[in-house]
Amino acid sequence: MDIPDKYKSLITLNWLTGPIFTKELRVASRRKRSYFQRVAFILLLLFLMVFSWFVNMMMSSFSSSAYVAGRMSIISRSITTAVAWMLLMLLPLRATIMLGGSISQEVNKRTLDVLLTTPITCVQIVMGKVLSSFLQLVLLIGITLPLFSVIRVFGGVPWDHVVVFLCIILTTTCLFASISLFYSIHNKHTYRAVVLTLATAFLIFAAVPIVLNLLAYSTHWSWLAPAISVASMVNPFITFASIMQSMMSSDPQGTAAFPWAFHCGIVTLAFVALLALSVWRLKKVMPNLAAGNTPKTWNIKRLFGIRTKDKSDIIQARKTLEVSDDPIYWREVNRTEYGSLFGPRASIIVMIVLLVVIYFIAMVKGWLLTSEFHAVIVTVLAGAALLRIAILSAQSISAEKQARTLPILLMTPLEDADIIRKKRNAIFKKTSLYWYLIFGDVFVFSLLTVIHPAAIIGVLAAIVPAVLFIMGIGFYCGTRFRTTTGTMTATFAIPFVLWFFCPCFANFSPLMLIALSIASDGYGGLNGILFAMGVVPTIIYAVAGIIMLSMAKSSMRNNVFNVAG
Repeated sequence: MDIPDKYKSLITLNWLTGPIFTKELRVASRRKRSYFQRVAFILLLLFLMVFSWFVNMMMSSFSSSAYVAGRMSIISRSITTAVAWMLLMLLPLRATIMLGGSISQEVNKRTLDVLLTTPITCVQIVMGKVLSSFLQLVLLIGITLPLFSVIRVFGGVPWDHVVVFLCIILTTTCLFASISLFYSIHNKHTYRAVVLTLATAFLIFAAVPIVLNLLAYSTHWSWLAPAISVASMVNPFITFASIMQSMMSSDPQGTAAFPWAFHCGIVTLAFVALLALSVWRLKKVMPNLAAGNTPKTWNIKRLFGIRTKDKSDIIQARKTLEVSDDPIYWREVNRTEYGSLFGPRASIIVMIVLLVVIYFIAMVKGWLLTSEFHAVIVTVLAGAALLRIAILSAQSISAEKQARTLPILLMTPLEDADIIRKKRNAIFKKTSLYWYLIFGDVFVFSLLTVIHPAAIIGVLAAIVPAVLFIMGIGFYCGTRFRTTTGTMTATFAIPFVLWFFCPCFANFSPLMLIALSIASDGYGGLNGILFAMGVVPTIIYAVAGIIMLSMAKSSMRNNVFNVAG
């Protein structure tokens, strides 16, 4: 008996996703990089499992069999912790990258105007793209389920903790995907949507809890306690760490020690609300997008209905910038990479205000005259500077290719080495504020004998190779990848894996060496030994960065017209 079409549509959810869901899955199944990513995921999973086993059994090699059997539960918890944190870090990042170009790629490939002529609704476009990407990420989670089942035999990991971990990972992935999809509607370039999503996540899940806790330490305001409690409950990383801590400490309350169900419910509601908002915005701006126009981003005046000047009057009144004698350097310095929502001026103002508040609280609490405080501040600033360098270097060449301006640039009398050098100098210029703040802090407080004077050399020796390494990856991948998204993914992924998952480099990452150089007293004792051991990885970073910059220069004219979309 044949099922009527209307009932078949309800069963298969075709009414919700339309043909977009099937189309996205078929396209993804034909891409070689989808299979490469799954193989890389399995290899990373195997590496974490073997490394966790080796670390926990290294001290037990000469012990009795009873002692080794007793440590099996500890090994099980260690492997579960490593794999769960890897999923929480990688899957939301992967969802951000996959959904960051969901709408903008349709605009760049000029297929959105074709969708306007079909009966496909905006709800089907949004849900088809979200669910197809979500299904591909669920496959990665499915790869880890046999591992969780096997290591449960060792004991120490109850099933309720595994279920809670997977629920938090899935809801966090959905939230990041919805934010990225929303930004994809308002940005023609995928990397801008990815950067804005990561900046939004950092603001909500990192900056807000840090500011609230700092205010709680320095003031006695009564409303801060419930605000911190709410911020902790809606933060997936804090919730995840709390559940993980209850598992590691064998808490008898188990998963009931933290309201994880409330957290997952709030995140799910935010996910649904963002999807509804994306559908509404797509209905509003879809005709403009099909015509190739980028929709206006929201601002405070437009949100409250305040009338603004006409755009043509603003353009006529705006002062024309004079081009310097070095046009490439001038263009790179004056180009905005985040769009109008997170401009450079707004970022600088927010960063300076936060630093003033942090230094003021540190002065009140007496932390300002401790080397540990400056180790944390300088390390955070260095991490922000390296992140911004990764973004700028990743789009330096790849954005030229995607905008189809690289052939024009190569037709100029400039040599390839000059183009690389000018773009590199522009990156140094745009990140100069970070270096002034970092070395200003170290220099001033070394004069006040809070920090050892040798820390200046240590910070410089850790930062320069890391900058060369990240810049080399960005420039070289920009000449090899077809899209800016692929270049930015590689530029983020390689240092992230090396500095957080590879044991040979994770213990001697540039950020770790910066913290050691400031917190140590003349490099004596254990800190001095650790810093000396980090010299070899630092040399490797510098040599690898120089080699990749030279390779970028030599391969800059290869595959100039091989551009996606």
